[in-house]
Amino acid sequence: MIYIFSNFSMTMMNRYVVKTVRLQVVSRRLNSVAGEGMKELPDKLNIQPLSKSFVSSRKIVQISKAMAAYLKSASDRKIKMDIEIEKYELGKRHLANMMGFDADAITKEDIDNAIRYLFPSGLFSLKSRPIMKHPDELFPRIKSAEFDTDGRPFHFLFYTLNASFYQIMFDCAEKTDALQRYEDTQLRKGKFSSEEAHFDTTGTQWISREQLQTMLSENVSEVQYERFLSAMNHLTDQSYSLREKDFIMKFRRRMCDEATTLLTVSTPEILYDEWNRKYAVAVGKRRKHSATVKLYANGTGKFSIDNLELCDFFSQESRAVMLTPFLTAECLGMYDVIAETTGGGESTKAGAVRHGIALALCAFVSEETKMKLRLNGLLTWDRRRHERKKVAQPGARKKWTWYVEFVFHISKLNDKALMRRFQNDEEKKSTFAVVNGISKFVTLMLHQFVSVDCLQQGMASRVNRKGLNRKRFQRATSNIFAMFSQAQIQEFKEAFNMIDQNRDGFIDKEDLHDMFASLGKDVSDDILDSMINESPGTINFTVFLTLFGEKMTGTDPEEVIRNAFQCFDEEGTGYIKEEYLRELLTTMGDRYTNEQVDELFKDAPIKNNFFNYVEFARMLKHGAVDKDD
Repeated sequence: MIYIFSNFSMTMMNRYVVKTVRLQVVSRRLNSVAGEGMKELPDKLNIQPLSKSFVSSRKIVQISKAMAAYLKSASDRKIKMDIEIEKYELGKRHLANMMGFDADAITKEDIDNAIRYLFPSGLFSLKSRPIMKHPDELFPRIKSAEFDTDGRPFHFLFYTLNASFYQIMFDCAEKTDALQRYEDTQLRKGKFSSEEAHFDTTGTQWISREQLQTMLSENVSEVQYERFLSAMNHLTDQSYSLREKDFIMKFRRRMCDEATTLLTVSTPEILYDEWNRKYAVAVGKRRKHSATVKLYANGTGKFSIDNLELCDFFSQESRAVMLTPFLTAECLGMYDVIAETTGGGESTKAGAVRHGIALALCAFVSEETKMKLRLNGLLTWDRRRHERKKVAQPGARKKWTWYVEFVFHISKLNDKALMRRFQNDEEKKSTFAVVNGISKFVTLMLHQFVSVDCLQQGMASRVNRKGLNRKRFQRATSNIFAMFSQAQIQEFKEAFNMIDQNRDGFIDKEDLHDMFASLGKDVSDDILDSMINESPGTINFTVFLTLFGEKMTGTDPEEVIRNAFQCFDEEGTGYIKEEYLRELLTTMGDRYTNEQVDELFKDAPIKNNFFNYVEFARMLKHGAVDKDD
């Protein structure tokens, strides 16, 4: 039937074309010049039938609204990017002319160095410093169209809104099932998996959620990221996971080079000069400065630092610092030192030279002496820098000493007394309101930097002079507001306001009862009384904060703990090798026993023989995360 219909339609089309051509030929003959000879039309014209491809190519293509919107956004972005790239190229040429570079040969490193030179910035946040990057690096890229012109999506997971993410999860599940089936097949054959068949992920870690989002160009929530880690860990734990090594390593990053370990130090090569004298070259570092040290064996203890003698260049304290490696290795006066330093002050140069001498000594001394140098911290790069000065303080940590008297004079303004004095003068009333508001604001700002006890001691001394002896409760901490960060104080303030049901600024037994009732719990009066009795007096916000401070007295902040561990993490990976940390705990400081170290490592975040000190510091200050969470 279809064949008959197609032949019929083709015949009708040919007849229509023949008639149309004949009419066109006749009209042309009537409009032609009269002197031309008339020729007769042939009875049959050799007209080829229209092909199906010709007919289909002449169809009107309709673009869906989704494709039209994508094309419009892509066109707008292309116009914007062309403008930004043109500005970037123009700015790059101007910068090259200013710095004397070749505009066609200037590199990204040259641009970054020029920007740092022209716009020196000491801003603490690196993201706030001036930069000049290509627009492709600054502006986020957009994903290509995931649907055709008719609006039909290419990917079968398009309507999940995270097609790429769920494709990874789908592939991970398929590969896991394939490995399990392969393992079952091997077991039926009587073959058991070996350790070589399991993929060892030591020295690597999963990419972060931000890196996964950048890779997929999709938004990945915390829950989705946790599911991703769970699925990938399940795949990695399979007995034959080595078969999927390439797929796993797409989502893992190396923490350090496989050739280096945390327990070894690269030993410089022993060289010979033109007089066949042994020497070794090492680069020592302190903060961001360095020193190139050339250490000659069989010497007499001579020093040449930047072509100056040791006594002419350094003070006695700095000279003692540089001689420490020789005293530790018991080889003082047996080597000659020639060093060249770059930048820094006297102490920085001395530390860099000491680090270089210790590294160069490793080429001549035994393994036992190397271990002694390492345990004394002479082979470690000291990265510590000066803490920046804080606003409204004379130093990084130092506070001013005039604030007690100043706050006392501000607090001496009594609201009721002044209002009685100004009750008949409206202008003075408004003036008092402004002064009172300013005094409260200044007091609040000073509380962020000043110890509360110091303020109250200053006020109490004035009150005692007037004979008004008021009973003050004893505090366990001397600077409760300086003990917490502003974010923590704000969290405590929100918790205090939630407990303070009647908003009178104090927490009493009725407030606690109402709070528990709002949570659906009926608490006895004995429990409420025991909670109230924990405070030596009326519970205001300061006392409330002090109660929490007493629980945390004697503990270091999380950042201090993390920085202490970071001194032994030269690569800054956030991990320390378990064996290295055990050696430090048993040979330095209080020198724990192996049993005590085992007890410490029992609940510590250790995986693949690497100790996660960032997570450990968080556990010390905030507790372990619940597994259900």
